[in-house]
Amino acid sequence: MIFYNNFTYICSKFRTQSMNAILSTGIFGILMLLVSLFMKNKRATHTLALLAVMSIGIVNYQEMYNIVYVSFPGNFFEFDRFSLYFFEILVALAFIYIALNTKSLEDMNAHLAETYSLILFSMCGLAILCFYNNLLSMFLGIEMLSLPLYILAALDKHNLNCIEASVKYFLLGAFTTGFLLLGIAFIYGSNGSFGISLDPMNSSYSFLIAAGLLLIFISFAFKVSAAPFHFWAPDVYDGAPTVITGFMASISKMGALYAFIKLFLFQSKMLGPTFPILLSFLIIASFIFGNITALFQQSIKRMLAYSSIAQVGFMLLILYLNPNQFQEPLLMYTMAYSVANICIFAIISKLPNYSFQYFNGFAKRQPFLAFALSLSLLSLAGIPLTAGFMSKFFVLKELLLTHVNLIWLAIVAVLFSVISISYYLKLIQVMYFKSPEDTTTFSYQLNLSQTFKYLLLIICIIIIYFGIFPFTLFNFYYFF
Repeated sequence: MIFYNNFTYICSKFRTQSMNAILSTGIFGILMLLVSLFMKNKRATHTLALLAVMSIGIVNYQEMYNIVYVSFPGNFFEFDRFSLYFFEILVALAFIYIALNTKSLEDMNAHLAETYSLILFSMCGLAILCFYNNLLSMFLGIEMLSLPLYILAALDKHNLNCIEASVKYFLLGAFTTGFLLLGIAFIYGSNGSFGISLDPMNSSYSFLIAAGLLLIFISFAFKVSAAPFHFWAPDVYDGAPTVITGFMASISKMGALYAFIKLFLFQSKMLGPTFPILLSFLIIASFIFGNITALFQQSIKRMLAYSSIAQVGFMLLILYLNPNQFQEPLLMYTMAYSVANICIFAIISKLPNYSFQYFNGFAKRQPFLAFALSLSLLSLAGIPLTAGFMSKFFVLKELLLTHVNLIWLAIVAVLFSVISISYYLKLIQVMYFKSPEDTTTFSYQLNLSQTFKYLLLIICIIIIYFGIFPFTLFNFYYFF
């Protein structure tokens, strides 16, 4: 009788405390595993995966429409409209990613349902990171996000580069997990709680709390590949299957970044005056290592890996903002950065070669692909009339409104953004203004479906539309 009463109490809490967004993601991941036992039709598997992501989006939309703020018993999770809206954007991006890469995922791996199941489990980790309100739930979310990625990086088991990338990612990820757990242990030992609401004036062990937050800061810096903790990213991005790299470089990275911002935007005061110095070092190091190294890359994937490090430096500027100012810059950067990367990696996943030389004269052979690729690169570079420009504009605007004394950091960010234009334009230049040196370069025939081209067109429209009407993205949020 006691067990029954406790069980019904927990179930009632699940119904009223908005756990549906997390539960539905995990349940669909399990269902996709069961589907692999009975269904071998790949087209039906693709359809089920898209329906699963769509269903998660509908469930999350219903919660977002009905909830203002809810805290789960024990403070493990909290649900507010912004976190629900942010997860809704991640779900929409996942839908675009799967729809755009169905053929690439099918060609890469015979076990298609298991691949989608791993993606959904990783999405479950993203859901937990969006709603966590406790260091334990934060740790659970990070591991739920990371463990499937270690496996996905090695899906092409006949490629030694994929196996090497997966092993590197796993070993370094496990190493930084130790930092994370030690940091959590320090905070629990000093505060007697796993909660993230810390008061520096109400603890005699504030030094241990600061040490714990510093270790967690290092762990998160690794997860989002911020310099000088970026050394794993180029090898993993280059070695992993290109279609998987597209997921790692966009959706999963933005989810980890939101968890990073969610913790340290509110708890940076626990690190005292050293936090702005530490954050400035991380940002400038990311600018230098990312942009300068990207200039000398001869592989498109490695260039994008180093450019993502520089992009993380720009995103970390959000940590300087006030808690009531970070929403719009984060939403805009998440949408703009993720859409552009999904588009780029979806295109190059269709190609047999990722060197710059392969793209000589690419626009003459594949004009539409060259246009979509160029537009996405221009958005990452922050060229006006693209979503990427508006994302950087909102970050710098809010930064200067909050801290006028940080104008020097804004100038540094702009200067390095100008440097980044050179390596993005380098690829556009070879596509449009160079002729292929070898006539066999384009002997590889691209078999592109009309659906793939239509989806690329939609992405191009999104990049231009939000570059001209950025407030549309925020109006959807303020509407609720």
